[in-house]
Amino acid sequence: MANGALFNEERTHRQRLWRIWDADAPLLIVVGMNPSQADEINNDNTVEQCQRRAQRRGYGGLMMLNMQDVIETDSRKLRQMPAEHRCTAANSAELVAALDSAQAEHADILCAWGGLGQRYGPIDWFTAEAALRNVTLFCLMVNADGSPHHPLYVAYTKDFEWFGGVVLDEAGQPLVPAE
Repeated sequence: MANGALFNEERTHRQRLWRIWDADAPLLIVVGMNPSQADEINNDNTVEQCQRRAQRRGYGGLMMLNMQDVIETDSRKLRQMPAEHRCTAANSAELVAALDSAQAEHADILCAWGGLGQRYGPIDWFTAEAALRNVTLFCLMVNADGSPHHPLYVAYTKDFEWFGGVVLDEAGQPLVPAE
């Protein structure tokens, strides 16, 4: 398996984390709120659960991205940070690359940033960019506030549902169908 992660020089921001087990199969790209302590070697609970979900469904790998790339586990501190510190230009470039990969049918995008991500992430920009590329964004569930549910505590049997990007009537199906 090929593992890796892309950090800034100080390792205070993580733009991308990946786990690849079959380079010939599509990727599952999960977009969360902000990175945890997972790195190029170690998984945390969220990465571990997302990896299992991707493997069970038949994807060839997992890529974890986030609406914000600052590594911070305390949401109170996140709220106090200026937006430009929470989400760097390098992170925005990773999100665009993910949309381009989905547009080329090399990946599905599973949105999972939850309520805080909905308030503090560049959500409108991301969903508009997905729509421009005719990319369907998926989630596991939609929360009461309209945000995509975090993947922890959601059964592996739960199928993807439409979240955004293209309008629902034009939404595509996941590249790797549920069993």
